[in-house]
Amino acid sequence: MELIQVLIGSFIASYAFGIIFNIKKRYLLVAAMGGMLCSLIYSLIAPKIKNEFITLLICSSIISFYCEAMARIEKTPVTSFFICSVISLVPGGMMYYTMQEIVMGNMNQSVIYCLSAIANAGAIAIGVSVAQTLLKLIGVIRRMR
Repeated sequence: MELIQVLIGSFIASYAFGIIFNIKKRYLLVAAMGGMLCSLIYSLIAPKIKNEFITLLICSSIISFYCEAMARIEKTPVTSFFICSVISLVPGGMMYYTMQEIVMGNMNQSVIYCLSAIANAGAIAIGVSVAQTLLKLIGVIRRMR
């Protein structure tokens, strides 16, 4: 039951984020489905892999493949889907806690939160880079045949 609530919440959040970023109406559902898929993948992987960095890296790679496929099907830039799909992975909470600890004067704890947020954002970026590199490599191999 909790997973269903998470999926519905991520769908609504991704859809709303798409509206804020002026994504065309015909792409909003696909982008929101990407956000829901992202949350599903994260929810399934996170309990098995205890490392947050690896979990985010795998999840962002898979979502990048999804977004690339949808962009090719819909003939639109991949960012239209990726922005909405990956929003649930963005470490906004960690940045909030970083600022909260700074305001409270706990500099040691704020550094821990800040480094964790940077590592999480880096994992997302690396996952996207890995997926895009693999897609380009597959394209090159296909052209060589």
